[in-house]
Amino acid sequence: MTMKIDLVYLWVDGSDPEWVQKKNAALIKAGQVSKLAVVANRFENNDELKYSLRSAEQFAPWLNHIYIITDGQRPSWLADNPRVSIVDQSEIVPSEYMPSFNSGAIELFLHKIPGLSEHFLYANDDMFFGAPVTPDFFFDKNGDPIVIEQAGSWKNSVYLRGGDAIDTRLKKDTLFPRMLANALHAAYKISEKKYKLTLSHAIEPIRKSYLADIIESNYDYFMETTATTFRNASNIQRLAFPMINHAKGRTTIVYKPSFLGRRIKYISYLSAILTSFLMWLGVMLGLCRFNLCDPSKGVERAIRKTLKYKPELFCLNYIAPDKRQMAADFMQKMFPNKSGYEK
Repeated sequence: MTMKIDLVYLWVDGSDPEWVQKKNAALIKAGQVSKLAVVANRFENNDELKYSLRSAEQFAPWLNHIYIITDGQRPSWLADNPRVSIVDQSEIVPSEYMPSFNSGAIELFLHKIPGLSEHFLYANDDMFFGAPVTPDFFFDKNGDPIVIEQAGSWKNSVYLRGGDAIDTRLKKDTLFPRMLANALHAAYKISEKKYKLTLSHAIEPIRKSYLADIIESNYDYFMETTATTFRNASNIQRLAFPMINHAKGRTTIVYKPSFLGRRIKYISYLSAILTSFLMWLGVMLGLCRFNLCDPSKGVERAIRKTLKYKPELFCLNYIAPDKRQMAADFMQKMFPNKSGYEK
């Protein structure tokens, strides 16, 4: 099946004085906000986007067009290239939800990007291609998404009380676990199916019409819970969307490893513990390889696993100050050559 596939990024330069001033004004207006919603490294720019674009040019040269969603900004190193469009948030996010410093809120409006193709890949600027990929890595023969997730547990992450999703792992700050719990509940509310999944930090394939269908069919629900200026505990993490699409029979969910060259599909009746054990056993026996490495246990471990397994996708998320040079050296080693997107 021949299809045009675009690539969409969210990008921000958190050191831009004008942007900082706008964010601080929004914080005063918003009042009490979770510290994790405004922690500095959420908005820091370590030139990840430059290297992510190098990875796209090297390993996915078939991509049609690239859209970079920003807040009145433009990377200083970005060249004028007919295959790249800068999209200001105000072009897609309704004015009543602007300004927005919440990626989860902006993701509700990706289908509004002018000129966006039906099939597209969505990435944060810290997500990379790590090996050659073809369109059928992301979309099946029917043109439906193939989404990578992790084995999780409904029982251990969420239960229902008065229709609400309640996080049961009350450790430290629970902002992100609550957002994931809200995603499980949203999928249950909309599809009436319980999923045993948690997020994988990966470039994600999306069909524009499917995203529009979910949002428009549940518009008030998503706007009330998720279209907040900053992240908060009511937000629904985008993990909900592939689960809802899976329930509708229009998305395949797979795990990080592939078994003897075949990708492992999500099976709802297998427990998370059994699934994780079987995948671990496959890796130990050399029968599995990883399609994705993410920094769930630290950037240093993600780098080590990426170099070892050479996965198709990897992510470097929340780079701690003492790990920035290590991450910079790694990105330069992985992608030493300038892309056609750079000056």
